[in-house]
Amino acid sequence: PIVWLIAALQCVYILDFIMAMPLGPDWTRTLQFDISRMGWVSASYTTAAIVANLLGLKFLDRLPRKQMLLILWLLFSFATWLCSQATDLYTLLGLRALTGLFGAPSLAIGVAIVLDQTAPELRGRVMSTVMSGFTLAAVVGVPAILWIADRFGSSWVFHFLGCIALGLVLCIQAMIPHDSNETHAVTEPAFSSVNALLQQPQTLKMFGIQALNQGAAFLLIPVLAAFQVSNLGVARSDLSLYYLCGGIAAFLMIQAYGRWIDQYGVQRCLNLASLIFILGFYPLWTNAQVGSLVFFVAFMAGNAGRNISLAVSSSHIPTAQQRARYFSLQNIVQDGAIIIGSLLSSQILTSTAGGSIQKMPYVATLAWGFVLLTIWLHRRWFKY
Repeated sequence: PIVWLIAALQCVYILDFIMAMPLGPDWTRTLQFDISRMGWVSASYTTAAIVANLLGLKFLDRLPRKQMLLILWLLFSFATWLCSQATDLYTLLGLRALTGLFGAPSLAIGVAIVLDQTAPELRGRVMSTVMSGFTLAAVVGVPAILWIADRFGSSWVFHFLGCIALGLVLCIQAMIPHDSNETHAVTEPAFSSVNALLQQPQTLKMFGIQALNQGAAFLLIPVLAAFQVSNLGVARSDLSLYYLCGGIAAFLMIQAYGRWIDQYGVQRCLNLASLIFILGFYPLWTNAQVGSLVFFVAFMAGNAGRNISLAVSSSHIPTAQQRARYFSLQNIVQDGAIIIGSLLSSQILTSTAGGSIQKMPYVATLAWGFVLLTIWLHRRWFKY
């Protein structure tokens, strides 16, 4: 039950983050700002998440985990509801940043709580369950919030998520035992532990691999939908079908990989997922319209398989006393790689007067190189 509770926390947090994409036009119309400023909204959330994880290095693992999770998630619930009160772009930016500030460290603590109670040989299955919250957010959450926004208005989405998050506060109180939180609380100076983590070669190697992994994906993800419409001729109304099929495939991949990783090891599963992921690049290199849905599904499923493989591999590195801070540091690295990958692709890509995206083969080839480097480095440095 605790595993599914943390998966629910991740689902709500991810949905709170990604809803800026489908609801962006509603927010720009309601708050009367230019749609080109939507990137600011996502950036404020991600930047606040990085700041929160940096600040969390001083406290995570030093205080009882259940107590910290309760406080942070309660504040996250309130901040989410408060976003409904935004009156213009700048209040929205501030409130979204506040939400990211409380939500990001909550996930690091949640993963630490789960791993505290999981044997190493079962981590594949457990991490696959936790990470299923991401795909549930895309497959179930996005259609739900779109329906709420259409029926009641976009501000009600914040009420909806805030109430669900508040309900999860009660679940945290009822379901997570106190002894699991207090067992691993540490008392050494905060940054001595952080420095010890950063001085471990395995930590730095894994962070480098995770940065390459997220960089490869986010060279492409921000422009994937636009490329489908502008270059491949996919109807705007069909994008929901593409993301539904891709989300279902990612969910099934994560569930299967939870067992396969425990049975066959991380490296074999990472290799297979990377091959499936790269197959999804074919239309990006060729502009081929035939089978675009199949290749899109391969992209989504392969990316999910790569993420769960590296998440399990990463879970073996920190000790019990280091876990929350380790995953907080890892989140900083991943968020930074996401920002860099997104900015890098935006610098390379251009568009024609008709809206067609140019130079996508260059970006896809760069992402392909990152994928191959990720495989090679993991094979060289880790034996999981």
